[in-house]
Amino acid sequence: MTGRWHRLRDRETGLVPRIRLAVGVLASSVGDRRQWRSLPIDFATALLAPIRVPGPPAPPMAARDWSPQPEAAGARLRRAAQRWANGRTARPAFAVIADDDDLAAWGRSGCLIEVRPEDWAITLERTEAAGSPPGALLVTSTRAGTHGAWAFRLGAVAHPDAFLERDVAALVAWFADRGLPSIFLVTDDRPGAATDWGAVGRLFDLVLAPSEDLARALSARPDRRGIEARVSTAAGLEDVLAAIGSPA
Repeated sequence: MTGRWHRLRDRETGLVPRIRLAVGVLASSVGDRRQWRSLPIDFATALLAPIRVPGPPAPPMAARDWSPQPEAAGARLRRAAQRWANGRTARPAFAVIADDDDLAAWGRSGCLIEVRPEDWAITLERTEAAGSPPGALLVTSTRAGTHGAWAFRLGAVAHPDAFLERDVAALVAWFADRGLPSIFLVTDDRPGAATDWGAVGRLFDLVLAPSEDLARALSARPDRRGIEARVSTAAGLEDVLAAIGSPA
């Protein structure tokens, strides 16, 4: 009998919470003087709609207008380059968002931590707790990085969603808060690449572009706040490390 009572009262699936919700609907309808014809639908929704089951905590969100300050961005890059040059840190682990081909190639030459929009904060905090946190964030100009998990969250799309773009801003801000650099590697040199990748590129401490024209176009964006994009044909992690350590 006790077990049945607990099942009835279960706040996620039980009948008692649903009845309370239905009573609340009735009280709200009376208080708001809504038309009674809507009550059947309201009652059905209260009784039949699934009650939300708590899931893992959502990743933190950055401010909508978040972007790095030039001085702070330069300092993060210099500190990282110095750590690696002095040997205090071996080749760093990179948190990455990239195409499958890049992930496969880079995985053979370094330690990669693949991050996804729904649980990147949990993933990175676990690496911190295990004593092997990433040393930098590396994101490429991919339409659907990390096996499609970041689709519609990077670059210009037909139907942009500013809320989804904030996932990337929050990820970059997480690294900035810990004094770690973020790098955006643009491999797209088609006409219009500056438009496609400029908005997301403004978030990063360092933007690497495959041509001087594209680097100038990305650097000229007002939201870059004077942080210049650099020309680099980086194809591997060693090239990215060299670009981080080179003077601006």
